[in-house]
Amino acid sequence: MLSYIKMSRKELESEIKELGIEYEQFKSRGLQLDMSRGKPGVDQLDLSMAMLTDMELIQNPKSANGADCRNYGILEGIIECKELFARLLEVGAKNIIVGGNSSLNLMYDYIAQCMIHGAGSA
Repeated sequence: MLSYIKMSRKELESEIKELGIEYEQFKSRGLQLDMSRGKPGVDQLDLSMAMLTDMELIQNPKSANGADCRNYGILEGIIECKELFARLLEVGAKNIIVGGNSSLNLMYDYIAQCMIHGAGSA
C-alpha cells in the first residue's frame, strides 16, 4: 500500500470509499467497546462483592444510567452525584462536572503544577 502522501487524488478517493465501507461494517456489529486504560472487568469487580454484602446500597452497584459505580472511567461523573451537587448548588445537573481522582490524573496534575509554579521550597 502506498503512503497517503504519494497517492493520487483518484487513489485517495478510492481509499476513502473502501475505508468507509469497512467502517460501516464495523459499526453494523453493534459493539459497545470500552477502551479505558486499566479498567477492571465485571468479573474482577465481583470478586470483592462478598466483603460488601452487609451494605444495603451495594446490592445494586449500578447508577441510574447503568454505569457500574464500583469502577472508574465515567468521564462526566456518576449521575446521582451530579444531581446531588446540582441541588446543593441550585444549578442544573448538566452544569456539574464530577472530576475523576484516578492516580494517573493526580500525578499529571501534580507534575503540571510543579512545572508551572515550582515544587515549593524546603
